[in-house]
Amino acid sequence: MLKEKFLLGIFLLSSGIHAAGMASLIDEALYLFEMKGEYAEAQAILEKVSVEGDIEDKEAAFFNLGKIFELSGNHSSALFYYREALTLTTSDKIAYYLAGKITALDSSPEPLVKNYHKLTSPVTRVFPGEPPAIVLENGQLFRFQNQKWTVSPSALIPENAIVHAVSSTGIWFSLPDNFTLHFQPHQSQKKGNVYPLNSQVTSFLLVSPNQAVVNTERELFFASAEGVRYSVNNRYKDCLLSGVFSHTNQLILNCPDNALHLIQVNDGSENAVISQVGPIQNVLVRQEGIILTTANSIWFYKPLRNWGAAWHISGGNIEDVSFFGKHLAVLESSGNLLLLDLENGNTLSKISTGGEEIHPMHQGMLGVFTQEGTLTVFDTLLAPLWKFHFGQRLSAPPVYIAETTFLPLANNTLAAINPLYYGKKPLVSQILAEEASRLSQHNHWSQVDTILDSLFRLEPGNATAWFLHAVSLERSDAPKEKQQLAWSEVARFSIEDPDHAPAILNHYSHVIGARYVKVLHTSPRTLYPSLFGDSQNLYTVDVATESIQNINPENGTVRWVRSLGKLENSPVMLYSDQSFIIASGFKLNFYHFGRENLPPESLELPGKPFQMHATNQAVYISTWNGFLIKVLKQKLQFAWSRKIFTLPFHFTVNENTVSVASLDGEILQLDENSGQILRKTAPLHTPVAGLQKADSLLVITLNDNQIRILTPQFEKQAEINTKQGIASLQTLNIAGKSYLLAGQSGQLISLYETKSGNHLWSYQGQGSIFVSPVIHENMAWIDQKNEIIGIALPEGTVKQRFKTPGGSGPPLILNRTLFSASPKKLLYAFPLSENRK
Repeated sequence: MLKEKFLLGIFLLSSGIHAAGMASLIDEALYLFEMKGEYAEAQAILEKVSVEGDIEDKEAAFFNLGKIFELSGNHSSALFYYREALTLTTSDKIAYYLAGKITALDSSPEPLVKNYHKLTSPVTRVFPGEPPAIVLENGQLFRFQNQKWTVSPSALIPENAIVHAVSSTGIWFSLPDNFTLHFQPHQSQKKGNVYPLNSQVTSFLLVSPNQAVVNTERELFFASAEGVRYSVNNRYKDCLLSGVFSHTNQLILNCPDNALHLIQVNDGSENAVISQVGPIQNVLVRQEGIILTTANSIWFYKPLRNWGAAWHISGGNIEDVSFFGKHLAVLESSGNLLLLDLENGNTLSKISTGGEEIHPMHQGMLGVFTQEGTLTVFDTLLAPLWKFHFGQRLSAPPVYIAETTFLPLANNTLAAINPLYYGKKPLVSQILAEEASRLSQHNHWSQVDTILDSLFRLEPGNATAWFLHAVSLERSDAPKEKQQLAWSEVARFSIEDPDHAPAILNHYSHVIGARYVKVLHTSPRTLYPSLFGDSQNLYTVDVATESIQNINPENGTVRWVRSLGKLENSPVMLYSDQSFIIASGFKLNFYHFGRENLPPESLELPGKPFQMHATNQAVYISTWNGFLIKVLKQKLQFAWSRKIFTLPFHFTVNENTVSVASLDGEILQLDENSGQILRKTAPLHTPVAGLQKADSLLVITLNDNQIRILTPQFEKQAEINTKQGIASLQTLNIAGKSYLLAGQSGQLISLYETKSGNHLWSYQGQGSIFVSPVIHENMAWIDQKNEIIGIALPEGTVKQRFKTPGGSGPPLILNRTLFSASPKKLLYAFPLSENRK
């Protein structure tokens, strides 16, 4: 009893100072309960406070009501009040304490998911508020009312309306066809306020339920119930409205000039500018100050103190950032999660995750979501509390309501979960998975299958459930396709489990006939990992983490990882002669394999590279501003540099000449040794999409679904008209004869004779990422969604197939092994020695 009284005192001290009347009532209730044992009277007083008090008063009342009922042996009532207190608390320590008390009173397994709501299309936007609202991809608007999601139809809101905000009083929307902004009150049957616009809305910020700041293509203005308070013309074009710093009532705009512009909300006058070197990606605002992030840096500004940065730090590329209690949570593209001290930027904790976005959950819990659908929840020290696999990624941020958290999933569902679960007791799905595993060990597979049905409904991505399902299909001799698909799901859902993934992937590789299947440790942002290398080394570049990996092609293990320094989003890369060349910005870097510990050789360029080509002696680069450059490899110096056009262009290198084609169809021939122009043609008057050589002929890909073949004198040799846009074009030489292999935008793959342009065959593919076959020993290999096929050249018949259920990427062939990196971060290695059909 003394211990319980002490805990009650601790709670009162930690819950702050309440209004004098409510505080005295709580004191009176505790006195009646503790000193006189008058439970009923104390309960009545606390229930009064729970109705009439503010949030802190209610929290204290619920807590003490829970304690009273617990001590009196009424555990069901105690649980009710503890849960009510937990929904209101803003203290991490009290939240953890209450979660422990709830578990002690009710240790039954937690179902976590209350239910799954099926929607007509994915959620694309979330509007927090009272009540919250969501907008679906098909334009439907839902509001949470009377404990359920209801469609919010209104004849006053047209179907093509673009909803910008849903406040407690009404809906803000614009119409794309007549340039108007509308505010429609929820309960009114009459048309609300209409604000004429001069262009499309580009950014919108709700200031209060009935007031908003709006940016269009031509003006920034403040809209209220009384009309437009002020407007600013053209000054803030393309700026994004990022929030309001409440202490100074300043509106924050993130602008293309790499700066935050702070203007007064009331009159639109600009007060300050916070400038950066690069684009500002994230802006977070709260009373302590303003957080902004660039590619790999975080800056914290305290406008009340001065306009200099209180601190800034640099590290890996930043994927997501969020306030978490009194700290800052940062998710890097590598998957590392950091907890920073908001006062000085120091790292308080760090953990490796496979996450791609972070969201604070309930008090003292941070959720990390992966693109595969795993939610891992961490405490305030980044210690994992629990993990759950929904089998689908988020399509929009979570929706928070006191009793329920809704997770919008990509498969058109809302998962309603218990926000008060702190991982202190087992999940129902965890108990079912353990029971199914136990039954499988005794060969009770009919019972296992029954449990799995329930388990998939509860936790669609449960790795144990998928493993047992795949084994059950094997035992029942189910069709091979069905088995392979099940094992691919096992592999996908198990890659985040380092203890079990190796054994599962080993079995999976046997099922599909691969030499091995390994996890690729790349950023979640890298959807289509690219591979290159030789018989001794396999490499992949992860642009998101600005690194390159060396992988042992024999077993798929990573030998080393090396930083590539600062990279832009789409660097131009080239692998050649045991060296890796990468151009980012205005810099060309040469990395020599075998000398991984040495810095790269670098060369500054007169423009950003558009295209690169390497020979044994030189590297040729065309730039976005129209330069053509020849760089000698041995000395790493310019042989020559020529300004050819003002825009980027395509080129191809012959033995003594370089042929170039501008994007608008002008073709030139240059001397390879000097860069001087030797010959030019009249413009084709058709946009050029590609240029390459085929023996002595020149092959031009045009944007109008046409391939034009020219002689060395630029005379037309032949012309090919394709049915679809050309995604890729390769020149082949088979048995001394020249061919063109075209991959088309509609997944059609076609072979043509180069000289005549005659069509030989077409194969209708499906699901290829880039529709660009890889040629090896008279075979064209290409990814086809759930398999990689080998098409015999020049016949056009499929000779080999490698199954990759769950998806594959563009193949690479080294030393008679076919490699493919799937979008699911799996590295496949198939031996080419076997004949497959």
